[in-house]
Amino acid sequence: PSMVASMLDRGAGELSRIGFAGELENHGISFDIIHSSSSPSLVFLVAQGLAEEAGRMFRLLALVLKQPRFDPEELSKLKEHIRGILKWERSEPARRASAAFSRLIYPEGHPHHRRKIEKRRVDLDALCPEHLRVFHGDVYGSGSLRIAVVGDIEEKSVVEILSSHLEDWKLGRVQNPDWPPVRETPGNERRIEIPDRPNLEVIMGHASSLLRSDEDYIPAQLANACLGQSTLTSRLGLAVRDQAGLTYGINSSFQALIEVPGPWQINMGVSAGNLEAALKLSRETIESFLRDGPTEAELDDERHSWAGSFKVGMATNSAVARLILRQLIANRPMEDLDEMPERILSCSREECFEAMRRHLHPEKISIAVAGSLKN
Repeated sequence: PSMVASMLDRGAGELSRIGFAGELENHGISFDIIHSSSSPSLVFLVAQGLAEEAGRMFRLLALVLKQPRFDPEELSKLKEHIRGILKWERSEPARRASAAFSRLIYPEGHPHHRRKIEKRRVDLDALCPEHLRVFHGDVYGSGSLRIAVVGDIEEKSVVEILSSHLEDWKLGRVQNPDWPPVRETPGNERRIEIPDRPNLEVIMGHASSLLRSDEDYIPAQLANACLGQSTLTSRLGLAVRDQAGLTYGINSSFQALIEVPGPWQINMGVSAGNLEAALKLSRETIESFLRDGPTEAELDDERHSWAGSFKVGMATNSAVARLILRQLIANRPMEDLDEMPERILSCSREECFEAMRRHLHPEKISIAVAGSLKN
């Protein structure tokens, strides 16, 4: 999946990679393809340009989606680039800890399961253009396509242009397959020794079911903001960083909220000598938070911060397009966007407390640590 996405703009239809880049440059169009572990079942294509170039932008979009070349020479260049990334990843504590953590709670075949570097290298070496063509032919299509267009252009014009380019496109895969179930094996731990990396990367957490489309999305996010969103002001940061001095940075978050729910996790960096104390104090802080809940003062700060940043974030076309697209993928009404700030501000302490109790389970926590573990 990631290789197909990475190859989409490396030549499509009659345009080579250089030809495609020239089209963009000559007409002032920017074009990005985004795929990441935070949205493992989604690929985002983001185009920006003047409204007068809309026809060209949509033509290029359709070309990339429908007719990628999968040129062998371009694939060879991409594979060499990824080999370099895999080599770098071997000595990178954050990447090693994240991958190990994913394997503790997600089975092979799940989109959040990160295969070992050796396995990924073998699969990469064996990959050929035909593999990419088969996957693209099976999965890509209009059935799962969602489009948001924001700017000085009439809806009728957008529909007409897109229809001319995409109405004959195959459906492709309309919905995701059934993923393997998440492992319910709490208490797993993996420690990875990496020489000359004295600052350990620590990830602790468990699988979560929270999605952006859920009714308790807002209260759960607000509660987590009080617990650990900010290194400087949240409970975990105040306890583990400011008061105990065990870390330079610690935060908690719900990951992958759009389509395939990811984990709730804590990320922190510590020295080997502070590791056990930091893990113990983090657990105690979580348990205290679940016992007593957030204070009204904590929640009020987070409510106003989120509502304010949401309004400010609506100031650009690209930000509005992203929000609309997320609503489309989550199958949520557009009216939610207008009501979002008020819903955030009106969310009660009881709602937040209950949401966090539903989604945070200290007894299920697994831990991954990477770096130079010896003092």
